[in-house]
Amino acid sequence: MHQPTSAIQYGFEKTTSLLLRKSLPWLETSKRQAMSCEVVFGSPSANCSGTGICKITARHTPPTNLIRQRDCQSAVGIFTATEGGQGLTLLLFREFLCIRTLRNHLQSGILQVHESCRLPSSLVDFLHLKTGAIQPGCYPIEECNGTYRIQFDNAHW
Repeated sequence: MHQPTSAIQYGFEKTTSLLLRKSLPWLETSKRQAMSCEVVFGSPSANCSGTGICKITARHTPPTNLIRQRDCQSAVGIFTATEGGQGLTLLLFREFLCIRTLRNHLQSGILQVHESCRLPSSLVDFLHLKTGAIQPGCYPIEECNGTYRIQFDNAHW
């Protein structure tokens, strides 16, 4: 079976790498492997409405006009693994978020996940994660210069 040799194989496209060059307070994107994914906010049992993360899809091809995309159904995010694959970090960029997503999911400073969300197997394999899902819990959201960081730590896994 072919093993990926770089994050580029999993959609870490040029437009996203431009955003990663921003002055971020968190260093995981420069020191660790990262993978671009589409994140749909909401609850799976409520047809992706409500709070939490409904679905995560690995991005294998770059979409057109990514910078201008502000679809409220999904947002582009960058996932990195914490040391040893025990945790997962999600970086979201204001440029990719609509106002409804900002108000309903990120403004409170905590992302409440009420149902587990299955992670794509390509993300789990590429980042060598110890789990295949984000578990229910309350996850703090940090914001700096239009970049949002959500740490899904092993305390909830």
